[in-house]
Amino acid sequence: MCEISKDDLADFLGSEVCLTDTQLEIAIGSAGDMIEKALESCMMGYSDDKIKRITLYLAAHYSVPFDQTLSMKSYKDACSNSSATFTTSAGDGVESTTFGNTANQLSCGCLAELGKDPICFFSLGVDSDIFDKGLSKGFKK
Repeated sequence: MCEISKDDLADFLGSEVCLTDTQLEIAIGSAGDMIEKALESCMMGYSDDKIKRITLYLAAHYSVPFDQTLSMKSYKDACSNSSATFTTSAGDGVESTTFGNTANQLSCGCLAELGKDPICFFSLGVDSDIFDKGLSKGFKK
């Protein structure tokens, strides 16, 4: 698996973001855990370079709780000289940040699917007497 370093993540996030080594390690470890799970299921065959890019964006996604400015956008209106700053959230889980969305897109949707619970279907079966009595029009036995 392609590892990223604390320096890789800090450089990617930019000099305005100041996270501790522990926070960077937590974000990288969380991303690594998810990537490891994805490599076992839906990201098999991806190149090391692609896995590293996905891991970097995913680690940035996991950095957002430590620095909320990572999910903030600012807008300035030149005509009225007013400005606004707001947080962005596009969805749940990995889709809740722009970093997570990018990682998910690079993984062709794989990362968003990992967090979903599988759906189980149960078949109750069919009583053979129904077929014998001719009540099963259109069904073949």
